[in-house]
Amino acid sequence: MKKQKIFDIVPPTAEQTKQPTKQPKAKQISLQKRKSSKKPFIFVLFTLVFIILFSCLFIEGNAKIEIWPETQLSSFNTDVVVGELQSTSSENFILGEILKTENIVSQEFSSTGKIQKKEKAKGTIRIYNNYKSSQSLVINTRFWFISKDNKVREFKLTKWVTIPKDKYRDVEVIASEAGEKYNIGPSTFSIPGLRGTARYTAVYGESFSPMKGGLEKEVIIATKEDIARSERILKEKAKRDSKNSLLGKITSDKIFLDKAIQQEILEISSLVSAGQEARSFVSQAKVRTKTIVLKKSALENFVLDFISSKMLEDREFYGKSLILKHSLKESQLEKNRIVLTLNASVKSYSKIEQKFLKEKIKGKNINLASKIILDEYPEIINLEIRDLLFWKKSFPKQSEKIQINLMFD
Repeated sequence: MKKQKIFDIVPPTAEQTKQPTKQPKAKQISLQKRKSSKKPFIFVLFTLVFIILFSCLFIEGNAKIEIWPETQLSSFNTDVVVGELQSTSSENFILGEILKTENIVSQEFSSTGKIQKKEKAKGTIRIYNNYKSSQSLVINTRFWFISKDNKVREFKLTKWVTIPKDKYRDVEVIASEAGEKYNIGPSTFSIPGLRGTARYTAVYGESFSPMKGGLEKEVIIATKEDIARSERILKEKAKRDSKNSLLGKITSDKIFLDKAIQQEILEISSLVSAGQEARSFVSQAKVRTKTIVLKKSALENFVLDFISSKMLEDREFYGKSLILKHSLKESQLEKNRIVLTLNASVKSYSKIEQKFLKEKIKGKNINLASKIILDEYPEIINLEIRDLLFWKKSFPKQSEKIQINLMFD
């Protein structure tokens, strides 16, 4: 039992005694580090405060003043010539551009006329003369062909002919009436005028090919009214198509006046004559279209220059408020020019001398500067000061750091 007690009170080893002595030293070092870290923070804080004070004292910054002047609507009216060449130096003039186009248009039309068409058959017969002397036959001498059903088909000689003895002549004959019934095949013909004489059987005719061309039927023809109608329709179509072709050449930066256009039908014809058989026919037209256009920018620049020349010396105008209307007064396209009437209106206001105003208010207190502005220009209805540094109560001392914007909306 005693040995155990002795063992319990054995002093601690060397390693055990060293541990407690190291801890106080570590704590002491940590405290020293904390004390030394406060110095940079104080330096940074001091530097920041210095920068802020320097900025407040020496940095002016910029200032912007927005001014709403009182406006009134001013109107202007004038005429202007648009053309390729200026006639006189005294006239208001804008350079224009001549545009031309030529188009050929064709269209098929239906015929509406009807007639009873009658044609006589024609052919050639050979006349034999087996008589003892020559035989003369006058124009319209009749030749008969008698069919098997005893129906007579009569043809007439188209010219005078003399057939010597024992000879023959080939001559042209034509049916005495119209109709397909005269379109007979090769046949033998007698001359009824010789009937009752010895010549009747000695002088006769014979054909070796069919008679052709005989007919009698209703056919469709182109009437005078059909042709007139086709040309009337075609003129309108040609003008419309030609105008559309011309409009396709006009870019979006150009001004085109619909009434400032000249169209001329150069040619028009129908490929059929009145009374000619035709179920349909084609008509054709050639048209020339001409106009003059001008640039939008050229018109606006002219108007702005014109307004500037008419504006009173103590007033200015706000260009973006321009309202412009134009109309055609006179077309002179034969002279390659037109005359426009212009009606313009724009917002105008009393002139504000910005350079003078900046010199008056630079370095001044905001309230004093605002009073100066309103006293100098009582027509100002409102003003606002912007972009001034929040700690500043005065305008910059340099006028170029002051910006003045006129507001109209």
